[in-house]
Amino acid sequence: MKYMKIIGVIIVIAFIFAINFLFRSKFKSGWCIKDNRDGYIWHVNNYSLGTYQIMGWQDSSWGNPVGMKKDILERSDINGIQVYNQTTCPEYSPK
Repeated sequence: MKYMKIIGVIIVIAFIFAINFLFRSKFKSGWCIKDNRDGYIWHVNNYSLGTYQIMGWQDSSWGNPVGMKKDILERSDINGIQVYNQTTCPEYSPK
C-alpha cells in the first residue's frame, strides 16, 4: 500500500510537469523573435500543445505559417545564452 501511494505521487508530479510543458509558452502570439546566430526573424502566430505556429520574414514580407516545436524555439546554446529573443517586428514594404 505504501508503494502504491509513492507511485501515485510520482505519476501526479510527472503529469503536472507534462501539462506545464505542453501549455506554457515563452513567446506570445503577435511577438516577433530573432535568431541571435543568423538574425532571421520569425512572427509567432499561435501556440498549442508544445508547437508554435510561426511565419518567417524574407524579402520584405512574411512567409507561410509553419509549425515548430517548443524545444527548438526556447533552447539555449552551449554557453547558456538563449538562441531566440523577442525583437521588434519588421513592417511589410511592397517593392
